[in-house]
Amino acid sequence: DPDPDARREETPAPEDGERISLHPVPGRTRPGDPDTAPDPTGVRSGADARAAVLPLGVPAAPVLPAPLELTRALRPLQRYRPVSAPLRQVLDESATAERSARAGGVVMPVFRGVRRGDAVVQCVMDASSSMLVWDRLFEELQQIFARIGAFRDVQIRYLHPGPDGGCTVSRSPDPTAAPLHSADRLSDPTGRRVTVVVSDCAGPLWRTGHAHRLLHQLARLAPVAVLQPLPQRMWNRTRLPVTFGSLTRGEGPAGATLLKVSGDAGTGPAHPGALAVPVLPPVADALAAWARLLSGTGAASVPGAVGWVRADQPAAPARRPGEALSSLHLV
Repeated sequence: DPDPDARREETPAPEDGERISLHPVPGRTRPGDPDTAPDPTGVRSGADARAAVLPLGVPAAPVLPAPLELTRALRPLQRYRPVSAPLRQVLDESATAERSARAGGVVMPVFRGVRRGDAVVQCVMDASSSMLVWDRLFEELQQIFARIGAFRDVQIRYLHPGPDGGCTVSRSPDPTAAPLHSADRLSDPTGRRVTVVVSDCAGPLWRTGHAHRLLHQLARLAPVAVLQPLPQRMWNRTRLPVTFGSLTRGEGPAGATLLKVSGDAGTGPAHPGALAVPVLPPVADALAAWARLLSGTGAASVPGAVGWVRADQPAAPARRPGEALSSLHLV
């Protein structure tokens, strides 16, 4: 073996102020490399400079806490059954054989409905400016709903203010990148479409009351929930304040849609015809309770938070010019 002191002398130590880089430096080569002689001009082509950069991919940390736990929490939705007739049917062999035997050998097929995987979940993202920071949370939520295998399809929609100030939907968070359609497309009279609205309930559609009216329209027909990314201590400062109570399945036309509320939340609505919409934090316990409520598994009632929405929700009162808060109150 060569002398280790000699090997150390072959690699010159960096001078004071000189940086050591992991990337190849243009115009410099390793000692003893005959194939890459240094360029006396110190100028290299753009292709060589690009080839000297080594991109490294670093996985981003998930926004939703414990995504595997959230997936397990939502698995009871596999047993959610809409009250409408099933879309698919399969041949019931035992019933067909019995009926055919009673008919004297004439084949009389019998079909039965298949309800599993008959429902669709639509994830609706409030595309207001304050929701831009929650884009990755929305993407991870889509992946979780796709993994649980409870729905025939996972549909993605973005909620925008229309030209008249009402609710419109599109397939893009940018209102100019995709056509805007009426929010009536979100409604499903068959009750097969479960809607999860991701919103901080602070955007312009909430200030005008259009978002409340849309939730009331959807909640009359199929299950609806609001996923609120803000901490619970801030919920009552939004345009959808909540009350807490015990939630049970209702007996409305969409089965589990119309919730019965008891406790403190039962005294929440001051207007006849208001409907309770569950407001959920993105944590496993709350999502599991909501999934059990829809599927009819577990306890008959679950504790939770609800926001009350009306079909004629008025707009929030405008702040008077003299009501500007001081800097101390703003902090």
